[in-house]
Amino acid sequence: MEESLLIAPVIAPAGPAFGPTKWRGWPVVGITVISVAALYLAQIILGVIVAVFTLLPYERVHPGFIPDSAFLTKLVFNAPALFAMVIPSEALMAFLAIVLVTGIFGATRANLGFGRKPRLLDILIGILAGSALILVSSGISFVQDKWFGPHPQLAVQIIKSHTGLASFAFDFVTVALSAGICEEIMFRGVVFTALVQRMPLVWAAVLSGLLFAAAHIDRWSFVELWAVGVGLALLYYRTRSLWPNMIAHTTFNAFTLVLIYFLPQYAK
Repeated sequence: MEESLLIAPVIAPAGPAFGPTKWRGWPVVGITVISVAALYLAQIILGVIVAVFTLLPYERVHPGFIPDSAFLTKLVFNAPALFAMVIPSEALMAFLAIVLVTGIFGATRANLGFGRKPRLLDILIGILAGSALILVSSGISFVQDKWFGPHPQLAVQIIKSHTGLASFAFDFVTVALSAGICEEIMFRGVVFTALVQRMPLVWAAVLSGLLFAAAHIDRWSFVELWAVGVGLALLYYRTRSLWPNMIAHTTFNAFTLVLIYFLPQYAK
């Protein structure tokens, strides 16, 4: 028998790359570090640019005025400025992840969770899953407040300084849509996929959720986000598509945003 018949060709799976072929471990680590680092580096650079172009004109009009932290937050981190900082950086993270995984491993759209077009069922599943994650997160937050007292999140306090429907529209795209799309590509499409290729599902979900929570750099929302990350990983594994995940993630973030704007007494 010819050698070509003895060696089975390596064919990429028609869906998410959960197995049997494994993406090499260290390249995946490098892709994750590079993509997430690019996210925060871009946010820092854009934040400095926004701060300079915001504070310098204000200083010319009000020479010698030293704003406190609350005023500075309202002045620099308004909704359009936050949009300008977050959208490009989130998009850069997702773009790098897709390009690197595709270039290094030959991953296809299907391997990254986009093997089929979104369906109405994906929207329904996503909304239901997002609602369930809201309940889980709220329960964890309630227990934490009982044990340690309330600890307001910095992101929530920043968005609380925004007012008006125009700001809400900017924040919806920034906080709900961009995170719902880009973070799912990074942490479920790449990180969770690489982990579940080499360990049991539960451990892969737990570890990817841990990395997802750690990347947000907020210790008081860490446990909530960990639980949310685990739930999103299990959702992706069950549906074999990132579309429900993006809807679920967007639903989860949009709920917090609605609370901040319309029921601020319940947002923290």
